[in-house]
Amino acid sequence: MDGQVVRTTVAALYVETGGLAGRLARRLRKNDETGCLIWTGYRNPKGYGSISISPGKPGFAHRVAWELENGAIPDGLCVLHRCDMPACCNVGHLFLGTRADNNADMRSKGRARQGISQANQTHCKSGHPFSRENTRVYAGKRICRVCARDWIRAKRASE
Repeated sequence: MDGQVVRTTVAALYVETGGLAGRLARRLRKNDETGCLIWTGYRNPKGYGSISISPGKPGFAHRVAWELENGAIPDGLCVLHRCDMPACCNVGHLFLGTRADNNADMRSKGRARQGISQANQTHCKSGHPFSRENTRVYAGKRICRVCARDWIRAKRASE
């Protein structure tokens, strides 16, 4: 590194030795149908690839790929996938956006949680109505009295 300016990106930690770029490239496999470069190493439970960027410091593989190709990711921006494949590291499928952009992209593609809030529910999981007589509130949540009573009886019977 004689007189070289070292970039302060995640990727720059290993680029000088070729380590990070080489390790990333060795773990990518191309999907001919989609064009995705799929990370074949460890993936977290949500499917995002993880690569060690320095000892004890993991990073997301798609973010590392973006930084190797384009430089540092500006503060406040996320690396989003056009292809909706969390393990994809093809920089042609990646783009920068804000958290709001990421959430809007998720909703537009139908990936947002579709659960019904408890406030809109008229019945418990077992089908009992949330009526004034059958409902008690505990820690801000509605509890079905019939289900609570059945749970207590079952617990006592098993003891």
